[in-house]
Amino acid sequence: YVTVSKGYKAGGLQFNPALPEQSFKEETLWNYEAGIRSFFFDRRLMLNMTAFYMDWKDLQVASFTTLRDPVSGEINLIETTNNAAKATSKGLELELAAQPTEQWYMNGAVGYLDAEFDSFPNANITGVNVDLSGRDIIRSAKWTMSFQSQYDFPIATSSSLDLNGYIRGEWSYRSKTKPNIEAIVQTGFPNDIPSFHLVNFRSGVTTDGWRIEAYLENAFNENYFTGHSNF
Repeated sequence: YVTVSKGYKAGGLQFNPALPEQSFKEETLWNYEAGIRSFFFDRRLMLNMTAFYMDWKDLQVASFTTLRDPVSGEINLIETTNNAAKATSKGLELELAAQPTEQWYMNGAVGYLDAEFDSFPNANITGVNVDLSGRDIIRSAKWTMSFQSQYDFPIATSSSLDLNGYIRGEWSYRSKTKPNIEAIVQTGFPNDIPSFHLVNFRSGVTTDGWRIEAYLENAFNENYFTGHSNF
């Protein structure tokens, strides 16, 4: 399949008379995507692949600036919206699912993303204009991966009861990112979100109408965080 689409986000007002820029522009996006969806071996193997290219104009980006109260002298941190003149995001996604037997199922996915501000010369970072052209867009991990495998097995079968069990393992990975544009020009915690792995296990019993499940999330006690707020 091939698809081309256009997106639009309205501009707006900053709602703070002390800010130098009282409004921000509308955002537009062209998205180009191509891919395949396929099944093999009597639908026991599924392969999906997608390639995409996203072209933004005046991408709206949240940031913070500092303002000093003219009466009290107090410094306040105010959220604002900047427009990145041009930004692009391109990548590939691959998904593979297989059912080797009637009871064993597995699937995995890999995603690659290259997203950057092509032109963002006037990014307002706490009151200072900084050129972020050529830098990665925030919260855009280069690599994401996942894998799940589940095995089903019968426990008891009779005219009045059909009881089945299952065990399942899950793994996911995300590469490092930046949480906000203020963090782009800084390094170290908490301005870098490191890459991390997560492993989960699940096991349960099912029958018609109900399910009992036990689970263990973050089985290896991975320490990670996904972002932070400036407030």
